Amino acid sequence: MYKILGKQHWIGVLLWSNQFYGICALLIAIESSVLILHAIPPFPILACIHLSTVLFYTNAYLLENVGGIYNERTSWYLKNKKYLLFRQTVYFGALLYYFFTGINLGRVYENNSFFAPIALCISLLVCVFYYLPHFFPKYTFSSRNNGVLKTISIAWVWTFTTCIFPLWFAPNFKTVEFGISCWLYTIQLFIFIFILAILFDIKDVNRDQHEKISTIFLKVGKEKFNTRVLLPILILYGTLHFVDYIFFQHAIIFLVIQLLITFLVFIVSKIVMKMKSIYMNIILIDGLMIIKAFLSLIYFFFLQ
Repeated sequence: MYKILGKQHWIGVLLWSNQFYGICALLIAIESSVLILHAIPPFPILACIHLSTVLFYTNAYLLENVGGIYNERTSWYLKNKKYLLFRQTVYFGALLYYFFTGINLGRVYENNSFFAPIALCISLLVCVFYYLPHFFPKYTFSSRNNGVLKTISIAWVWTFTTCIFPLWFAPNFKTVEFGISCWLYTIQLFIFIFILAILFDIKDVNRDQHEKISTIFLKVGKEKFNTRVLLPILILYGTLHFVDYIFFQHAIIFLVIQLLITFLVFIVSKIVMKMKSIYMNIILIDGLMIIKAFLSLIYFFFLQ
């Protein structure tokens, strides 16, 4: 336990153990449900989202090949492997409990649509193919080794987990409600996570080169990244919010908040280009999800 609660215990417990990712997923799921359904998801749904997020990322880092480039995160995983394996077992049991006892699986049939089950199957397949070589060494193909496919995979799974899943199993959601506003928000969220996934690869440039993982940032290069990738995507993201503002006649503060989030993404991209600290990258990049969720919730409850 001393290893876990050492000098920089908050970094290990919050960041390296992926609780921060779980918190980010929780808040985005709450934002999605509040903006679309005007209701916070039930506790079992939130529990499943948090637990599955922490489980997946912890398992991913436990499977990583730490024989190559070492850093403070991989060192923490090596020191606390027994604790993490125990926690994985507990979390997996809790996930099964909340999924089968707290979620109405019959809603798949009540909503009379194949969209969510298909989306779930796609998400599971994406997760499997992301780390396929770790389970089957003979298979060299992995979406993780393909820059664009890797980023799309991450954005898709996060969008499903934090938007489609909590909406689908919400007590007051009907398939017919998944209209233009829902689709627009889902696309916006996908683009937002897509951008963050690209930025997150910046800190792992040396490791990706060593492991021959081709990311979008490596393909384009540091000099052309902003003009060829980041700015066009941010312009698209901002444009979709402008369409949302005009079409659904939101208050002007809605557009201001969304443009502020877009601007913050650009500022963070500038900072992480020069920053090598892993935990600061996590806080800055993934912290944008927390800022986005809080600003959206403040708008919904107090400003609209």
